[in-house]
Amino acid sequence: MNPQIEIIVDDIAKNLTNTVFFVGAGISQRSGLPLFWEINQQILLQTTQTAPEKLVSLRPEILLQLIQNELGNNVLSFLKIFRDKHFKPNSNHYLLAHIIKHRGYVITTNWDDLIEQACNNINAPFKVIHTPKDFEDFVNDKIKSNANCGYIFKMHGDIEEKDGNFSYESIQMTIGDIECGLDKNKSEFLDMVKAKKNFCFMGYSGMDDFDIIPEMRKKSIDGSFYWLQHNEETTQKQITKLKAELENWKKIAQKQGVPIKTKLSLTDNISHWVVDYVKEHEIDLLIVDYPKLSMEEIILFDDIINVIHHKSHCHLLTTKPLIIVQNNRKITGKPIKFYDVFDQL
Repeated sequence: MNPQIEIIVDDIAKNLTNTVFFVGAGISQRSGLPLFWEINQQILLQTTQTAPEKLVSLRPEILLQLIQNELGNNVLSFLKIFRDKHFKPNSNHYLLAHIIKHRGYVITTNWDDLIEQACNNINAPFKVIHTPKDFEDFVNDKIKSNANCGYIFKMHGDIEEKDGNFSYESIQMTIGDIECGLDKNKSEFLDMVKAKKNFCFMGYSGMDDFDIIPEMRKKSIDGSFYWLQHNEETTQKQITKLKAELENWKKIAQKQGVPIKTKLSLTDNISHWVVDYVKEHEIDLLIVDYPKLSMEEIILFDDIINVIHHKSHCHLLTTKPLIIVQNNRKITGKPIKFYDVFDQL
């Protein structure tokens, strides 16, 4: 890892409970959810059966306003794609769930529920703030003083399921919804967290020029400010390194006369991929190698391993070092940890 990046990551980790994570559609892309131009394309195909390039490239709120003017609120029905059960949380969502588990704040412009799914998977208590009344109560301290949990703040509303039907009452997605900027309570909420917290932006384009960005510019953030961007070159280097490690495993196995198959799966939905593989191949014992990770990464990795364990219903053996504290002195034991919970179910 780049030394400068290492310093930044370490700084964020040390101030985790004092950092607000502001996330956009980019964090859910690897789970298969669409980005803005893909949303435009789907809306156009659903409503007009064509998708001209000039319309696909429009800002979503402008396109949606044009279509809503013609079709009314029926255009909102396309949003149900964000509740499709085929989409699963990826490592971004599990990272955020871990932060929420430690009573952290996550602000998002997304309409999917993948952060919530990740929280449920690792037993992280949370509360979603998404209606104008929710923001008003939070700003006036009517919610947070009584809750022992983390928070997910949905700035553009949320999709609610009532009696098997989807409700879009709090959704803000057209020019008409956002042309006047954020409402008073959301504006006061941003001012409140900017005065007390660091900000870390992930998977966010910063293209909310009508509501969120103007509010962020009104008053500077008192703490630190981080904007994380995906680096394709770094990803390719990691892939090359992983392939080399797999080849090394094959060579070691061949020397020992052990038949072995390796596979590199380019997915962030690692827990769900492993669970499906274990069930499909009726695996009795799953051995998981622990990479060299920082303490913060190990905690996140633990959460993912626990999800795999509880959903795969097989024995799990990991190579995580056993840490023993004796007379205030840390002793590293044999790198073996065995889960056998399912014998007790």
